[in-house]
Amino acid sequence: DTGATWQHYFLENAIKNWHGYQALALMARDEGAQLEEELQSELNNLRNTLTQSVIEAGYSGIDALIQADMGPGCTYEDYEKYTQIYYTGHSYLTQQLEAMEYPSTDIEAYYNAHIQELNREGISKESGNLMDVRHILIAVEGGTEDEDGDTIYSQEEWDACKAEAQALLDQWLAGEATEERFAQFAAEYSEDAGSNTNGGLYTSLDEESGFVPEFIEWYMDETRQPGDYGLLQTDYGYHVMYFSGSEAQWLRTCREALVKEDTQVILNRALERYPLEIDYQKIALGAVNLGAM
Repeated sequence: DTGATWQHYFLENAIKNWHGYQALALMARDEGAQLEEELQSELNNLRNTLTQSVIEAGYSGIDALIQADMGPGCTYEDYEKYTQIYYTGHSYLTQQLEAMEYPSTDIEAYYNAHIQELNREGISKESGNLMDVRHILIAVEGGTEDEDGDTIYSQEEWDACKAEAQALLDQWLAGEATEERFAQFAAEYSEDAGSNTNGGLYTSLDEESGFVPEFIEWYMDETRQPGDYGLLQTDYGYHVMYFSGSEAQWLRTCREALVKEDTQVILNRALERYPLEIDYQKIALGAVNLGAM
């Protein structure tokens, strides 16, 4: 309807996103902000991490892996520079937001000012709580296929999976049984690709969050308290569970809205301080033959 092409749409969004990352990174540099230790460690190990991915995925090299995801012409040096910029800006933004406070009076004021909008979305002070949970998935291995094509696991295979999960839980309990250490274990051992890069964390869950029934039943237990842990069996294997806590839905929704507003304020300040001039004649666009993929 606008007369623009998809190429133009994607190009504009790419430039907009890059401008935001770069402006925040420059803010971090000028204000002397330090990169978070965890992100710096990831940067230091970036080549090793990508090398392992190349081996697992069967690519000819790191550049081939990157180009399959990022497009033709992109090299490791390009990706490393981009990652440095992104991590620096993200770390700066996170630090700025963590320094801000959102007292109950501000959250209450936001709720009252947006009560009709929130109610239309089904959110009120009677909406119940949202749960935060971490888990480490130990997937059951082996199995045989039945006549319907379903994979059936033997009791011995389930017992081996449970023993591995129990050993991991015992190892966590034998040391500093903290949430931070649990998150480290999840990053190292969990086979759930949807959460192992985030310390096994799922947030803002309720009874309609789309997980398997056993998983939902565990975190929705009315007796559940922050710091609770245990083993849970599902069709995927055994889960080492950790309950991070819960919060009223209206409180979390309003706080997240305030954080979003402040995020935009910080980003706008960075964009204004570091404006971008674009010379479209110097932008090289790669082409991919989708029919050959």
